[in-house]
Amino acid sequence: MLDRFEIDGIIYHDAKTCPYNSGTTAPACRSAWGAQTGVPALV
Repeated sequence: MLDRFEIDGIIYHDAKTCPYNSGTTAPACRSAWGAQTGVPALV
């Protein structure tokens, strides 16, 4: 999908409105996306 849409970066906004989505997952998401896709991510 990244190649199809020529995505060269990911911006992730952590919505604080969901109690199950905590800010502690942000660094893990950024490193996982970068390692798996090779695309830089901003959290």
